Amino acid sequence: MISIIICSTTKTLSEKLTENIDSTIGVPYELICIDNSEGKYSICQAYNKGIELARHPYLLFVHQDVVFQTTDWGKHLITHLQRKNCGIIGVVGTQIAPRIPQEAWKGYNKGAHFIQGYIAQKRKAKLHYLPENYNEELYPVVCMDGMFLAMRKELTEKIHFDENIPGFHTYDIDICLQATQAGYTNYVAYDILLIHYSSGKIDKNYYQQLIKIYRKWQDCLPITVPALREEKVLIQEVEKRQLRILQKELLHKGFSIREVMQLMNEYTLLIHSPLSFWGKIRLQIRLHYQVVYAYMRHTYYSIVS
Repeated sequence: MISIIICSTTKTLSEKLTENIDSTIGVPYELICIDNSEGKYSICQAYNKGIELARHPYLLFVHQDVVFQTTDWGKHLITHLQRKNCGIIGVVGTQIAPRIPQEAWKGYNKGAHFIQGYIAQKRKAKLHYLPENYNEELYPVVCMDGMFLAMRKELTEKIHFDENIPGFHTYDIDICLQATQAGYTNYVAYDILLIHYSSGKIDKNYYQQLIKIYRKWQDCLPITVPALREEKVLIQEVEKRQLRILQKELLHKGFSIREVMQLMNEYTLLIHSPLSFWGKIRLQIRLHYQVVYAYMRHTYYSIVS
């Protein structure tokens, strides 16, 4: 009853993955491997192709570097997707999409239930379980990471993977915001556990694409789960904090001081009241010193390390 759609960097999926799915899912399923070994498709194109091929009423878009730990996880997934007004089910997400660009796996009131595994690095696998001591099966969120995204097939008549998004970044944020704006609630599931063996490639290209997606949704932001919609002060504090975080991230990922200055101006004006002429001058001076200090600090630690 579940169509599992995987955009694969190899012509066929590994035997380890197919055996793992078969031994743990617990329900009838089909496995749709979109061969992207030659890089012909963006992930949105690959997933839309998978939707066209899917024969079952429930869809799961999942990365090829996962290992499922939960027995009969397919039964849990179908139960959740049958919930009234359920949009997308994932394993890590956040409850606020602010006006400041933010990764899908970071942010205020994060929900998470997965194991981060490592292959190349000599690091122990880490269980992410947030909020701590949470004991419900589902946790409402807005945006989720794309390692695991599930939905009813009928939902794709209202939302779709945007093929104008190139490459393999930020499609997850976009599809989740589509579901939320269509009136559905997205959830992190706490009765499905998997290991994900990739921490992703978070480089300058990623942040460039993240900025584009947030500009696409700018007129709708901020977006929160229903319980937080009236928390205006909280949302403002989240946005101010994310602005500081973003500034550091952009510098670390190779953006120039000029680029960071322009973006900080843009986002500062989004979350504050319009500034007077002298207010803009003071902002420019303050941002300049903040950016130069952060850049020098980053350069220093790069040298000593």
